[in-house]
Amino acid sequence: MKKIFAKLKKAGLKTATFIGNLLPSIIIGMMLTLMIFTFGNLQSLNIGYGKLLDILIFITLFIVVFLASFYLSKLILYILRKLPFKTRHFAFLGVIYGFISVIDANSTIINYVLLIGSVFALLFYFITKKGIHKYIKYTLFLGTVTLFVFLIFQLRSDGKDNYTKYKEGFYTNLTLKNTETPAKEGTNKYKQLTYASKKDRHRNEFAENATLKSDSVDLSHFLKLKGFNNTVRKTFWGHDLKEAPLNGRVWYPETNDKSPIVLIVHGNHSMHDFSDIGYDYLGELLASKGNIVVSVDENFLNGASMFHDFRQNENLSRGIILLEHLKQWRKWNSDEAHIFFNKVDLNNIVLVGHSRGGEAVGIAAEMNKLNKYHKDGNVDLDYNFNIKGIVQIAPTDFHDLVKGQDLVIKDMNYLLIHSLFDSDVSTPVGNRIYNRLRISDSTNYFKSVISSYRSNHGQFNTSWGSYDSGFPRNLTLNVKPLLPEEQQREIAKVYISAFVETVTEKSNTYKNLFKDFRYGLDWLPKDYYTSQYEDANVENIVDYEDDMDILNSERATLFGENLVTWKENAQTMRNSGKSSYDNRVVTLKWDKKDTINTKGLAKYDINWEPKNDSLSNSSLSFYMANIGKTKADSLDFTIQLRYKDSTSKEISIKDIGHINPHLELNLYKWEFLNDFDRFSSKKEYLLQRYVIDPKFSGNANDLTGMSFIFDKAEKGTIILDKISLIND
Repeated sequence: MKKIFAKLKKAGLKTATFIGNLLPSIIIGMMLTLMIFTFGNLQSLNIGYGKLLDILIFITLFIVVFLASFYLSKLILYILRKLPFKTRHFAFLGVIYGFISVIDANSTIINYVLLIGSVFALLFYFITKKGIHKYIKYTLFLGTVTLFVFLIFQLRSDGKDNYTKYKEGFYTNLTLKNTETPAKEGTNKYKQLTYASKKDRHRNEFAENATLKSDSVDLSHFLKLKGFNNTVRKTFWGHDLKEAPLNGRVWYPETNDKSPIVLIVHGNHSMHDFSDIGYDYLGELLASKGNIVVSVDENFLNGASMFHDFRQNENLSRGIILLEHLKQWRKWNSDEAHIFFNKVDLNNIVLVGHSRGGEAVGIAAEMNKLNKYHKDGNVDLDYNFNIKGIVQIAPTDFHDLVKGQDLVIKDMNYLLIHSLFDSDVSTPVGNRIYNRLRISDSTNYFKSVISSYRSNHGQFNTSWGSYDSGFPRNLTLNVKPLLPEEQQREIAKVYISAFVETVTEKSNTYKNLFKDFRYGLDWLPKDYYTSQYEDANVENIVDYEDDMDILNSERATLFGENLVTWKENAQTMRNSGKSSYDNRVVTLKWDKKDTINTKGLAKYDINWEPKNDSLSNSSLSFYMANIGKTKADSLDFTIQLRYKDSTSKEISIKDIGHINPHLELNLYKWEFLNDFDRFSSKKEYLLQRYVIDPKFSGNANDLTGMSFIFDKAEKGTIILDKISLIND
C-alpha cells in the first residue's frame, strides 16, 4: 500500500510541476487572446467625432488595452512566482473551475479567451521548453498551425445541414379557394418620404433632407441615463434622451381617402448599423394595399460595441416613442395646411414590432390606455388611440410595467410570428405574451401564433441578415439550415398583410389563415409550422389553470386510467432554466409494457355538462404536442366523442390533423456548444391547435365528454391543453 501511495504522490508531483510551469503560459495566452477580441470589437468604433478622430481614439484605446494586458500579465506572473508551490496549483484549479463556471453561465467571450489562450499556452510551453527534441517541436508547431487553419475554416463556414428535412406533402392543404396570396402587391400607387426632428448627424434623410419636421420628446421621465454612456451617446447622436427625435420613413398611397396607419419598429442591434431601413419590403407591400406605413427610428435606444445597451430597461421608452409618433400623426391629420390633413384613419391603427420592438408594441398597447404615468402621476400620458391590432415578431418578454408583474395585454387583436432557429431570442418567449393575453366575452378580438422551423431572428430585417449575434459569437452560429432570406420574409409578408387587412376591416377573406396555417400552404415556403388561435367564441372546458386538482376543473371531471404518467404541470421551454410558458398543461404518458393495469388500455377521460343553447355549427378544439421519444409517424391514438343521447363516435388524431416530427435545433456549428449553451434539449415542444369540426363531431354543443384512448401506438408522451368549444 505504501508503494502505491508513493507512486501516486510521485505522479501527482510531476503533474503539479507540469501545471505549475504551464500556468504562466496560459495567462500570457489568455491576455493575447483578450487583445485579439478587443481589436475585433474596437474596429467598429464610431463615436461621432469624425473618421480621423475615431481612428485616433481607436488606436489610443488599443494601446491602453495592450499595455494593461502586458503589465497585468507581469503582475500575475510575479505574484505566482511568489506563491508557495502548492498554492500555485490551487490557483490553477481556480482557473479550471472558472472555465467550467463560465461555460455554465454562458459568458461566451470569456470562454473563448480561456480556451484559445490555453491552446496558445500549450504551444508556447512546448516550443520554448528545453530538452524536447526539435522534430517534436516542429511537429507540435505544424499540428497547431493545421488545427488553427481548420478552426478558421470552420469559423468561416456556414455550418452543417443538420436539421429535420421537410417531407413534401406532409400537411393536408386547406387552401382558401379563389384567393390570392396576401403577399401580392396591391393596386395602389404610393410615394415615400421621411420626417425628422432634423438633428441626426449621420443620415441626411433625418436631417436637412427630411420632407417633414417633427417634434422631439423628453424620455427622461421613463429612462435615466448619465455618465460616460450618456456623454458618448450624446456626442454620437447630437442629442440626449431629453430631446429624443421622432424620425420615420413613410410609404403612403396616392389617394384622397383616409388610410389606416401601420407603425413598424425594429429591436436592439448595433446603433451604428441603422435598423429602421430593414422593413422596406413591408412598407412597400402595405402601402400598395392602401395603408400609410411608417418605419420608426429608435436606433438611439440601441446598444453599441463600445458600450452596453440599456439591458431591456429602455423597452418602456420604446413603447412611449411609438405613442408619440401616433400623437405627431394626429397633429398632422388635424392641420389643414399639412399634406396629411384628413388623410389618416386614426380609427384603424396597427403596430408591428420586431425583437425588443415586438415587446414595445405590447407595452404601447397597454400604456395607450393610461391617462397618467403609473410611476409618476405628474407625467401626463392621455394618448387613447384606437389601436386595432399588434404584431410581435420574435419579441422579447422582459419588461414589467409594475415591478414583479408580467405585462398582460387585454382585448387586442394579436399576431405572434416566431422562429425556432432564432439564435438571439432562442426560446419562444412570445408564447408567454400570447398565453397571458386576455380577450373579453362578446368581443371580436382574436389572437394567433405562427411558428416556423427554419427561420431565424435577423432575416425579418433586411439589414440584420443571417447572423443573430455580433463578433465573436456570430462565428459559431450554424446558418446553413436557414430558409433563404426572401423566403423567410415571405412568411412575414403573408401574415402581416393578411392581419392588417383583417383587423382594419377591409376584408375577412384571410381570417381562417390565423386559425390554421394550412390555409396558407400555397403561399408559404416549404417548412414545418405550428399555429395556435383563440377568440371570444372559444369557450374553454378545461385549461388546467384553475387549481391543483387533477380530477376536477371548473366545468369538467377528469380521469386517467393505466397511464405511466398523469400530471398537471407548467409547460416549460428547452432552456437550461426550463422557463415557464406561463401556461399549464396535462402530461400523459403510456407504455403498453409498463402500465399500472396491463389488462386495460391507457386513456384519459373528460366529462362535462352539455350546453342548452346549442348552435348547429359548433365544433371542438384542443392543443397538443408530442414530447416523448415516439416518432410522429408512429404516434397515433383514438379520440372518442360522447353525446347527450348516449351515442358515441371515434376518430383518429390523424383524421383531424398532423403531428409534427421532433424538430432538431442545432443553432451552433459544434455539438458541444449546442449541448452547453443555455439549452437542456435540442427540441422545443410547441403546442399545435387541433379542431374537430362538425363533419366529425356533429354539433359539439351536444357533447358530454371525450376520451383520448391510447390504443394504437405502443407508447408515447403528449401534453394537452385548452379543450374548448368553438361557437362560430
